[in-house]
Amino acid sequence: MRATSDVMKRIVPWACVVGLAVFPAVGCSDTSGSENTGGTPGTGGTGGTAGDGGSGGSVPDFATLFLTVGDGEGGVLEGAWFCESDAKDNCSTTNAEGRATIDVEVPADQRIMYTYGKDGWLSLLRTDMVDEMFTGNYRHFTLPDAWMAGEAERLGFPWPLEGTGVVEVATGVAGAVLELVPSSGAETRYYRDEDGVAHLELEATTSDGVGGFIEVEPGMVEVRISGSATNCAAGWGWPGSEPSTVQIPVRDNYVSWSSMLCEEQ
Repeated sequence: MRATSDVMKRIVPWACVVGLAVFPAVGCSDTSGSENTGGTPGTGGTGGTAGDGGSGGSVPDFATLFLTVGDGEGGVLEGAWFCESDAKDNCSTTNAEGRATIDVEVPADQRIMYTYGKDGWLSLLRTDMVDEMFTGNYRHFTLPDAWMAGEAERLGFPWPLEGTGVVEVATGVAGAVLELVPSSGAETRYYRDEDGVAHLELEATTSDGVGGFIEVEPGMVEVRISGSATNCAAGWGWPGSEPSTVQIPVRDNYVSWSSMLCEEQ
């Protein structure tokens, strides 16, 4: 699936992120954090002095999300909205450099969700965990609706979608098999070839490492990774209910993108 040969070598279709790399999505500010309990003081040896207890770490109550939106052709997208998902009053708009920030309250389970898009462009939904991997300011991408309409015609699904969404997962390995749980039976699975082009007839990921599902019912789903992929853990996304699964929220006419860090057996 590609807009042009050169463009699609740089971006992931649907989710439109750089190549196959798994990057932290956003930046974290730990101001107004709550302190953890420090370590227990050590016992002094014979004639020695007892050690001091370790200082407690800081768990942020609020995080600052940084986002730079690219246009898929090496430029940036000004005027794109960037929102904490399910909190539409907490939004920002990208400036002339394609950048925007929002502050979000971090829940106890450390799961955050955000969306971005623009009229005439694809709307993307991302999830992340506020943990040790949560750092940096990396560029996200989106693509014009007209490009997606062309891909929809090639693959035989409607665009815009009416009442369903798209789910895509990057695994980083070839030979991974994706299973959607629960499955309505109406969605269509695809994998992308070595050039990043989506095909319905492929049975597992290629060296591109990416696959997904079209026309997924809105709600919460999990994608289970099997085949040649082993020891998978959520990269960009929420851990699922069992090993090698990632939990993904699905929204009407959104592309939900996640990544798994997998080993190839």
